[in-house]
Amino acid sequence: MEYFCYISRSKIDQLFQDVSPDVDRWVERESKESRTESKVDAGLSLGSIIKLFGGGITYGRKGVIQREKEIKVRYRDKLRAVLVGLAKKAPIPSFETGAERSIFDSPYYVYKGDFTVSSPVPSGTPSETVVTLESHIRSYTLLLDCSLRFFSEGNEPDDTFHIHSGNARFFSGSMDLALETVFMFLRRDGTNVYGTPLYLKLDPAGDHSTSGIDRTL
Repeated sequence: MEYFCYISRSKIDQLFQDVSPDVDRWVERESKESRTESKVDAGLSLGSIIKLFGGGITYGRKGVIQREKEIKVRYRDKLRAVLVGLAKKAPIPSFETGAERSIFDSPYYVYKGDFTVSSPVPSGTPSETVVTLESHIRSYTLLLDCSLRFFSEGNEPDDTFHIHSGNARFFSGSMDLALETVFMFLRRDGTNVYGTPLYLKLDPAGDHSTSGIDRTL
């Protein structure tokens, strides 16, 4: 099941202010010309974004009771507008290409890979806590800082984060997950690259973790 398990609401709010109000009309006009971009390319193009949202992808799992359901729908739509705005001039480049060339000169990158939690997250951790996810590609370690409160599940009314059977192994750091992201590049320090994600999407096509686990983020 594909869904956004994380959307950084604060970053999306900031970026959404710069999005053209006619983004939907622009997408409708340009989508026909972008059909040839439906194949996999080096970055996230307009065609890729149209395809991503064309299947009715949600922020949080389908078929379960979601807290803040209407808010999540709104942020999914705002994320779409922001991604279109970022990709209007040129596709968002691939982090893999940057790692291959050892050149990181874009403010945003798209990446698919296996991520683990750098430090275990105990149940009851305050939702405002920032956790770091890490992934390894070539000689680089990608480190993405995420606020627990923006994950689609786990946040409780008392502003703590709940660890349960569906997410315990991931948040303990003992299991990795295949995730897709567009992230904001912050800096590079040797072989460490630091960023913060606009979104994280579960990538079941690339998920080779233990089958049968109900992965709920």
